[in-house]
Formats: sequence, C-alpha cells, structure tokens
Amino acid sequence: PELDALGLRAALRQHFSQVTTHGSTRVHFRETLGRRRVPDDTATALFRVAQEALTNAITHGHAKRVDVSITASKQTIRMTVRDDGRGFDLLEQRPARAHMGLRVMKEMMASAGGAFRIDSGPRKGTTVRVSLPFGAAAPEHGDLPGDEAAAKGAGA
Repeated sequence: PELDALGLRAALRQHFSQVTTHGSTRVHFRETLGRRRVPDDTATALFRVAQEALTNAITHGHAKRVDVSITASKQTIRMTVRDDGRGFDLLEQRPARAHMGLRVMKEMMASAGGAFRIDSGPRKGTTVRVSLPFGAAAPEHGDLPGDEAAAKGAGA
C-alpha cells in the first residue's frame, strides 16, 4: 500500500527508516532517478527485492550496514543492495528450502524481464544486483532486442 500511495523512493525510505529505528542495522539509501517516474510493475519488483535482500542481510548475515543504490539510464534501471554481513558460500550445497528468498528474487526479476546477480563469500558480505528495462516496454517473452525492426521490415 505504501508503494502505491507514496511511490518507490518514498516507500523505500519509509521502509528503511522503520528497519533502522527498530534494529541495529543502518541502511544508507542513494538514488539518482530525478523526477522520473518508475512504472508500477518495475517499482513493485524493485521494492520487493530490496525488502527481501534487506531481510536476508539482517536475519542471516547479521549485517550492521546495508547500502542501497538505484540508478537509471534511458533504457535500464539498476539497484544494488550491498551489506557488510557474514556472507555465504554460493557453491555450498544446502537443503531445498535454503536460499528460498534468493530464488524468489531471481524469479521475480526474470518474470519482469530483468536480470539478477548475487555476489557473496564467507566473511565478505553479500551484494545483490538487479536491472530492469526502463522507459520502454520490455520485449515479449521469446523476442530478442532488435527483432522489432526485422518484424516491421517483414510487414508484421
């Protein structure tokens, strides 16, 4: 509800403020969107990923500091969530339910036409990076960038 009423920036600031007020983790948020409006679906995906990454950093990583940044170009919006927590071995075998939040974030980005990357290591913290198309609609599933011109040239 906050996201719909306030928009992405304000909703994230409010969420981070609540986390900081009620815990020992400090969240530093930086964004360079200017006056650009983030489309609703993109804002929802980014908010949920930020929320999940922050929860993971606090609950599993015991992070004391989390840095969140959002930047955008004409084509892409990117978000990075970096923490100073304990980190983990990405290659370590875990039970099927382990890393469920990471799988959910990855699937959310894939379904929104975006990309997801995670970097972590024991005692090195964790960094979650996501990017989504910004400004223009994402290509339909199965289409490759650049195919639009070929389709128009073929009379489609």
